[in-house]
Amino acid sequence: MEKLLVATYDQDLLQFEMFCYCINKNWKGNRFLTIVLNSSADWDITRWRVNDIVDRYLCGWHAEIVDGRHLDHDGYKEQAVNKIIFSIDDRFNDTIVFDSKDFLLRGSDLFDFKKDGKYRVTFTLDRPHLDLYPEAKDLLDKDISHIPAVLNLTPWIWNIDQLKKYWNYMSGRFGDFSDWDSMFKGGTESDTYYVYTFCDELTSIKFLDPRDNPLMIGGGWTHQTYEGMLQESQDFDRWTERKIWKHSRKLEDPRCLDVTRSVLLKYGIEQEIIDRVFGRQGTPGESS
Repeated sequence: MEKLLVATYDQDLLQFEMFCYCINKNWKGNRFLTIVLNSSADWDITRWRVNDIVDRYLCGWHAEIVDGRHLDHDGYKEQAVNKIIFSIDDRFNDTIVFDSKDFLLRGSDLFDFKKDGKYRVTFTLDRPHLDLYPEAKDLLDKDISHIPAVLNLTPWIWNIDQLKKYWNYMSGRFGDFSDWDSMFKGGTESDTYYVYTFCDELTSIKFLDPRDNPLMIGGGWTHQTYEGMLQESQDFDRWTERKIWKHSRKLEDPRCLDVTRSVLLKYGIEQEIIDRVFGRQGTPGESS
């Protein structure tokens, strides 16, 4: 059985509210969600706001809010590490990891992430992994030049037993994460798990063939342009495999928020909710 996990903090609460509304509307699998609340300017107030969102949108779910603050707080590393340590949960077999900016707009369940015992990676690129993450050369004492690259974009799934094995390996090789002098050793959290598992001769974990693993995300992340958002919207309509629309609060062009509003409305999100979270059409959006 699977659980879902999402990490958030005070700057992402608008996205988190829309995430909760959409996951409640369209997730057809096990309704268990771990919410990792990372460091915030005022953690107690943010905790109260998160609890209010959960009460409003996740009726019928088992939603647990866990404290993700670390003494050695570094925002990027904290979130990356928390996605790992709070995914390790012996109550479940698998964890599916989301970001607050992931809005599920078509029905989805575990089958989108795991088929015939094989696991999805976010997307496999027709290029060597070392081209994308040259720091991966430090991960293993073996040749990894043949491994295809994957993108570190949520959502992703990992097997919990394999995740434990991987994380023990990372700690043994690089030491406790609080002592790391970089954001994440060997790359990022999802791609290091992927490379480690790909090369693990003792595991039974297999990944889906890229041809059976179509891209399921669209929308806008940090450096997306307005023209790119318009194209993403068209592609989202065209490809039914696209189920998650992303909207980063770091998008620079305010018109990107108008595209997101129109996509949300088209896929059944109530106008009242869109206005509540992102403001009314034509007004400045807090999350853009």
